[in-house]
Amino acid sequence: MIGGEIVLIGGPKAHETKFRPFLKEALQLTIRHWHEQHLPRHFERSAYGRYHYQRRTAKHELRKLRKYGHQDPLRFSGRLMREVTSRIRISGTARMAQAALRGPRYLYQFRKDRKAPDKAVELRKTTRKEEREMGDFLDRYLTERLNSDRTRETIRI
Repeated sequence: MIGGEIVLIGGPKAHETKFRPFLKEALQLTIRHWHEQHLPRHFERSAYGRYHYQRRTAKHELRKLRKYGHQDPLRFSGRLMREVTSRIRISGTARMAQAALRGPRYLYQFRKDRKAPDKAVELRKTTRKEEREMGDFLDRYLTERLNSDRTRETIRI
């Protein structure tokens, strides 16, 4: 009988048990990345075209310009921007992660009969480029994490 030892670095069993926690962590970090990198772009002037926001009335834009000196979308006094960019609660599993943003009450109050914009929906919009970037971020992080975990698995033959 011939005996020996094979050492697998990062064997399949090790990856199987590590993958789910790594995926959960990667999904949650991807949401944090969105919150830090992409969410602030929703408050820039270029967001009207980038995210296809509903146009505000000329009266509203003029009032905002006179009172606060800007015509940025999703921003009047700046309260919404301060609240959603400063706080986030992230939760999730290996299948899904989600973010809970807290904002002022008026974020969810809009008049459909007056064709008012749904600010909460506008805030969640993403572009295809951002989605690809977040997918690449998730892929890179998960690959690095799995490759860095060099668990040795020994099989006796």
